[in-house]
Amino acid sequence: MSFLDAVKSSLSRKIAGDLVFADSPGAAMRHWREFFGVSQANLGRMLGTSASVVSDYELGRRSPGSRLIRRFVEALIAIDEQSGGQHIREFARTVSTLPEAILDIREFALPVTGYQLCDAIDGVAKGLDRAFTATRWSTA
Repeated sequence: MSFLDAVKSSLSRKIAGDLVFADSPGAAMRHWREFFGVSQANLGRMLGTSASVVSDYELGRRSPGSRLIRRFVEALIAIDEQSGGQHIREFARTVSTLPEAILDIREFALPVTGYQLCDAIDGVAKGLDRAFTATRWSTA
């Protein structure tokens, strides 16, 4: 997967997540449409519907399902790409400026002791008055 594809995928997930978890999905749709600078008419054409249907979603008169959310996100990305990809590039800059950020955190499937963790990473964890290593406690 290319860097650009990864950025588009990440941006798509962000938009979809905002819509799914929003208190008002319609307001979130309007926010993203306006962020991308897309008119209701243009978005409606890309979705194969009319501007009034887009308005109905944005005003909460219709509720978007998962298929519409997917099509909505794909339409915004496609429209941005057709107009030069300004918003995708802007998102890429924010993502690429965080190389040291934690992007994913997962739990261990089974409990792991501090000894096991330190041994696995050849690490040392230092406390206030002693250091913890995989093999022993020692005085700092």
